[in-house]
Amino acid sequence: MYFFIADISGYTKYMVKNQIEVEHGKLSISILLKSLIKTVDLPLEISKLEGDAIFMFTRKKIDDPIWLSKKILQFFALFEKHLQNLRLSTTCQCGACQNIESLNIKIIGHYGKAVIEKIGRFEELSGVDVIILHRLLKNHAHSHRYLLLTQAAYEHMEMPDTIKVSKMEEHYDEVGTIPVYVFDPPRIPLEELPRQASELKKGLHEMRLMWGSMLSKLGMGKSKHFRNFPK
Repeated sequence: MYFFIADISGYTKYMVKNQIEVEHGKLSISILLKSLIKTVDLPLEISKLEGDAIFMFTRKKIDDPIWLSKKILQFFALFEKHLQNLRLSTTCQCGACQNIESLNIKIIGHYGKAVIEKIGRFEELSGVDVIILHRLLKNHAHSHRYLLLTQAAYEHMEMPDTIKVSKMEEHYDEVGTIPVYVFDPPRIPLEELPRQASELKKGLHEMRLMWGSMLSKLGMGKSKHFRNFPK
């Protein structure tokens, strides 16, 4: 099966820098994650949410590897579009709202085997290849926005020739040396990004920010931690 982790890069620095406006920061992260979740469809499935990341896998054979490549690249375009929408949909001057564009997305991909174990309502994936995928979240890529594929994933997927790619190696004591390919996904052309948000959208977003802050001050708005998706 294929495994992917879509991770919001810059998350820790963003949240620490904006501790005073933590509720607005959590709301923005939640909106961005939900926008990515909505684009996931079969044969790609969500195993679970891991804080600021989405762990996905394919249970069935992929007959069209080009479809899978396009789907993964679509995550970058959607993330950037929703990031721009968030920036345009608020007049809030807090650090969390003004620094939303410091966030980015990276996706790690691997191809291998896993054991799927049902634990209550959830399905847990385990095995060496799952460990390798998570180890690769800590790598030496110089960018905060990239698609990193292991050699196994690279050989099974069909990536467009027009995307810049570089080959490198990552080494981990537990699993050894892993050859990887790092892609620089194309960005959305400026003319395709929304120029301005509608007044209605701005108003709705401002109300959500205000309501979240009010509940937080009253001790009623504690953010819920992301949990595994029930099957």
